Amino acid sequence: MSINYFNSMKTKPDKKMVILLLMPLFVFISCSASYGPLNGSSGYSEVEIDKNTIQVKYRGNQHQNKDAVRMRLIYRCSEITLESGFEHFILIKDDSYKHVEKREFGNADLSFETTTSMSGGVNNRVKSDFGAQDADAYFMGIFTIRMLKYPEARSINSKSFLQENNRAVSLRY
Repeated sequence: MSINYFNSMKTKPDKKMVILLLMPLFVFISCSASYGPLNGSSGYSEVEIDKNTIQVKYRGNQHQNKDAVRMRLIYRCSEITLESGFEHFILIKDDSYKHVEKREFGNADLSFETTTSMSGGVNNRVKSDFGAQDADAYFMGIFTIRMLKYPEARSINSKSFLQENNRAVSLRY
């Protein structure tokens, strides 16, 4: 092939083609959860118990596993600790759980059963085998922490944790 062949191929990209190629990227970006305050589907919140004790929550979404939720929760605990003028924190209570919402389908999902009696009669019966089904599941991380000026046994250095995990938190769902 000659250079003239490639030069003749230089045309403006078709707008429809560009939109089609970029669509999956937009869908991916819109579905991913950004790290931030609770916005309905995921995020963090906190409640101050006293001047150095705080309950921190992180609600994951359907894409975040238990480890991703815990990472973001510890990350938020580190941020709050530094914002409050402390250096370290220690976990004093873990109330984390997996939330599973059930939906009852009732008669929406039906199956048929045909039985034959000993006398030769046929009986058709409609029944539901499905019952309650999982509709929505996500991990909810809840830590109660005590913030410290100086390190103690099992305490986390907030500044070090933020530096070491900044990229991991920002790149995950």
